[in-house]
Amino acid sequence: MMYHWRVLPDTAALPQELADVERAVAYWGGRTEVRRRIEALQQSSASLALFLEYIPQTLHEWFTDQVQAGEEPADRACSLVEGELEAGTSFMNARG
Repeated sequence: MMYHWRVLPDTAALPQELADVERAVAYWGGRTEVRRRIEALQQSSASLALFLEYIPQTLHEWFTDQVQAGEEPADRACSLVEGELEAGTSFMNARG
């Protein structure tokens, strides 16, 4: 869940993994789209800060724990995940 966002002035250097543009582009298969994206990041005058809810466990981790806990917790987990996926999909479909 996102609580807030803010556009911030930013002239900071690229992160270390993108600082060597040639190396980063080569890593991603030499794609011109990657080069354009990195160059756009170099030239940007602002950045976006997102304030998101922290969820300490992924669905995969949680679900694995439930399945390993036995048949009853696994059944409850399956029902919960199925219901939430259906509700989320219905919500998004209703809004295009």
